[in-house]
Amino acid sequence: MNLYDWKNHEITQVIFKELKSRQEHLRDELSQTAGVDPLMDRWKCGVIAAYEDILSIELDEEAHD
Repeated sequence: MNLYDWKNHEITQVIFKELKSRQEHLRDELSQTAGVDPLMDRWKCGVIAAYEDILSIELDEEAHD
């Protein structure tokens, strides 16, 4: 195994699954409570975006393969 196999590693898959689950939970919350607390809405949107950034991360070497 080398550094670039990290996405296929079992722990990575578990973490990615959890992040996707958390994203979905936040999206569901937003769909039901949007507008009640605009500051919290913005926070939830930021967290969703942060999770997406992690889920789509690529190492520089991966982009060149």
